Order: sequence, then C-alpha cells, then structure tokens
Amino acid sequence: MARHLECAHQDKPDVARAVSFPKYSKERRMCMEHLRNKGNFAHNVEVLNSGVGIPRKQPKDESQVQNFLHCAYCQGFFTKKVLWRHRKICKFKPSIPLKPGRTRVQALCGFAAPPPPGVKEQLWKLLNKMVQDEVYFAVKSDPCIMEYGEHLYNRLGYDPRKHEYIRQKLRQLGRLLICSRKNTPLKMIQDHIKPANFMYVIEAVKDIAGYNSETDAYRCPSLALKIGYSLKKISMLVESRANVQSDYSAAKDARIFRNVYEARWNALISAASLRTLQESKWNTPQLLPFTKDVQTLHSFLDAQQEELFSQLSSETSPQTRAQLTKVILTKVILFNRRRSGEVSKIPVSAYLSHNPSDPQEKVNLALSDLEKKAEKAEF
Repeated sequence: MARHLECAHQDKPDVARAVSFPKYSKERRMCMEHLRNKGNFAHNVEVLNSGVGIPRKQPKDESQVQNFLHCAYCQGFFTKKVLWRHRKICKFKPSIPLKPGRTRVQALCGFAAPPPPGVKEQLWKLLNKMVQDEVYFAVKSDPCIMEYGEHLYNRLGYDPRKHEYIRQKLRQLGRLLICSRKNTPLKMIQDHIKPANFMYVIEAVKDIAGYNSETDAYRCPSLALKIGYSLKKISMLVESRANVQSDYSAAKDARIFRNVYEARWNALISAASLRTLQESKWNTPQLLPFTKDVQTLHSFLDAQQEELFSQLSSETSPQTRAQLTKVILTKVILFNRRRSGEVSKIPVSAYLSHNPSDPQEKVNLALSDLEKKAEKAEF
C-alpha cells in the first residue's frame, strides 16, 4: 500500500506529507495508517447499507452493522463495546485536554459519519446525540421521519432548548415504526400514510401506547395523541412533496389518509386517551405545603444568600458563585409561583434591563398590599 501511494498518488497533500518522513519511522507509519483508515472509512460509508464493511478488527462471529461505529479521530471501524476503550488510547486523539465530566463517546463518533444526501449537518448533529439504539437506527433509516425532523428543525432549531423536543418527536415515530414492522405488514412511515393501511396504524399506535381493551384505557395516553399529531403533519409534508414532484397518486393517498384520520381518529384513539388523562388527574390529589414549611424555606434561603454573598465579598470562588446563583434561582421560582422552566428562559439581559423605579401603576393596582411588599423585598 505504501509503495502504491508513493508511486501513484504522491501529488496528494496527505501522501506527500507521509512520504516526507524517513522510511520505517514512527511518523511515516502513523500517516500511512491514517490514510488506510480514511480509505476504509470512505468505502464503509458507501457500502454499509448493504451490510458489508471493513472493521478495524475482524469480529469472530457474524455481526450487524448497527453494532459498529467509526472513531472520530482515526476513522477506524470498531464495535460499540470496545469503542470507548479504543478512544482512550487512540494514537490520533488530539492533545487538547478534555472537559471534565462524562463524555458520550458513541454520540461523538456517530457524528463522524457524513450526513446522508439532503440532510443538514445541524440536524445530523442533533440526531447523533440520541442514544445509539434500535430506535435511533429506525429514525435514520426512514426518509419520512428525516423529512419531518428537517421540518421541525427549520421551525424550532434556532433554540437549543427545543432540540430535545425534536429528538423526542422523532423517537416516538421510530418506536412506532419498530412496532409496526413487528406486528403489521407496514415497513416504512410512508406506508402509514396510505388510507388502506389506516387500521394497521391504529393497531400499532394502540400497541405502543399500552392500550387495555378490558378497561378501555392507555398506559401512556399522551403518546398516542402525540403520534397522531405527527402522522397528520407527515401526511401534509408527503402531499406537498408529491405535488412538487408531480406524483399525484402519492399526494392523493396522503390527502385521503388525512380525511380518514379526521373522521375516525377521535373515536378510535383520542377519546379513550383523553379520558385516561382526565381520570388520572382525578386520582392525583394536589399536595399543598404548610405555611410554617414555606416560612422555614424562605428563612433558610435568605440566610444562605447573606452567607454566600459575604463569602464572595471577601474571596471570589466559582463554587460559591454557583451556589449563590442556585439560591437566587430558587427564590425567583418561589416568588413566581409557576413552572421552573419559565424562569430558566429569562435571559440575563432582561433581568439587567429591569428598571426598579418604573412604578407600573396598572400592575400595582391588581396587587394586594402584601404582594407589593413582597415585590419590593425581592427586587
């Protein structure tokens, strides 16, 4: 291989760099190994869908392509079980120290493979942060799910806090696809959008949501509702794409599927799902804290805030600053009396731009004397 590269491809920058080192030197050997890995990587990207590839080490038994991943550094092909061990000793790993904390090796190495044609690199990066399991491969293998992911990313991808929501929506469809492949003739999400297969879709959704025919209730009713919304949206995407491609037969199927969905989905899925959700709320009593407990919590937070602030005044410490931030966040959440996620979305710029001298007369008219005092005490 080295002789062939030197004779036939010496005009390539990587080959020229490799042959510039003395023969039998460590640097030359590493460069040649990296070139071999790059060639195997390019070959694997083309043929992996057929189940044939060139792993770094040949497995003893027959293995599935889903059990292999490329190393992000040397581009060698390894099984998932040994990939983390190889990553620690990889000769091509950069010398930059890694950030402290847990590193998701499979997600990092999954991103090393190039995205399929028509898939944005940002969406591909978002997908590869999923757990590399059966659902992940079902999502990547289905064009309709990927198209739906592209649609969601175009709408919500600008906000990193929505990325997990996008992944969850795609994983729901991946789970549906796996269930359909096991229990019905449906093999792709495109098959779910055909009106003739509507009852197969109902069967798969009931199965994945844990429907109990005796009690007419679902184990996970919200999942059935969410999958229904996603399938309806996918039918719209399929219809619009089919019209652009002049595939009027597929467009007609998607349109008729949506008509059937509107006519029968509520009776077959939504009614029992919504009833299950409503009944679960009846059996979930709302627990209210005692006044004394609330007072104790506020007193503790005030004491912690004063103590941490005095520590920062005498000596700056990242740990103390982080603890003070958590205390202040807790106080704002308690004062807001709403979901903690709402407070987490407040940017620092909005907090700094707050004008305490602004009387906000219209707002103050709706507040009691106690609430006005609490507002002044907090802010």
